[in-house]
Amino acid sequence: MEPVDRFRIKEPAILIADRGHEAYNDIAQIEQKRRNYLIRAKEKRGILSGLKLPDTPEFDVVFSYFLYKHLTNRIRREPQRYRWIPSKVHFDYIRNTSDSSHPISFRVVGFAVKEGLYKAVIANLPPDRFSVRFTTNAGESRHLFRT
Repeated sequence: MEPVDRFRIKEPAILIADRGHEAYNDIAQIEQKRRNYLIRAKEKRGILSGLKLPDTPEFDVVFSYFLYKHLTNRIRREPQRYRWIPSKVHFDYIRNTSDSSHPISFRVVGFAVKEGLYKAVIANLPPDRFSVRFTTNAGESRHLFRT
């Protein structure tokens, strides 16, 4: 992700990206730079399509995985712990022929935009500093990542 490489600000900042940047490689690159991020996620394709998300429309869940480029029976048996990245998918931190892994952890927050319309974001914002409050009462405001 070229913009992350060019990012020179020293102060704490949150990188914000739109759909299409929720790839494991982009997330790993941002984390290598020790930056916080918030990425709007695609609903049908991308990282969310392979996750076991709650059945509720609004949620805040942390996922932690070990990423591998080499598919094994262990990875197939434990999808809640391991993720396989196909060789055609670019990932800078593991060679295609390697048996090594790369740890990754992120939050997925689902929230209502309006009645019947829900979106999700992927972030590494710490829950103790960036909490989410969902409300169901009409007229009461919703807070997404309240500090």
